[in-house]
Amino acid sequence: VRAVVTPEEDDDKEWLQYWMVGGVFFVLSAWVDDVLGDEADIYWDQSLFFLFFWLYYPRTEGACLINDYITQPFIAPLIRPL
Repeated sequence: VRAVVTPEEDDDKEWLQYWMVGGVFFVLSAWVDDVLGDEADIYWDQSLFFLFFWLYYPRTEGACLINDYITQPFIAPLIRPL
């Protein structure tokens, strides 16, 4: 998170945002798989595929949207700069 909220904006900012959000969903997906079991496997896998496609695809820039509307206003003020 600290690498994403630094004052300098490098070209790898988009990838850092993608992996930051992706990491949360990777952990969440493991938890949901354990809780729901086999009942929601296909639906959950399709949802994750769509989500990661939305996060990564350059036209939608989902990772940048999450950064602009969630990370910067809510998480960045809680973290001290390096």
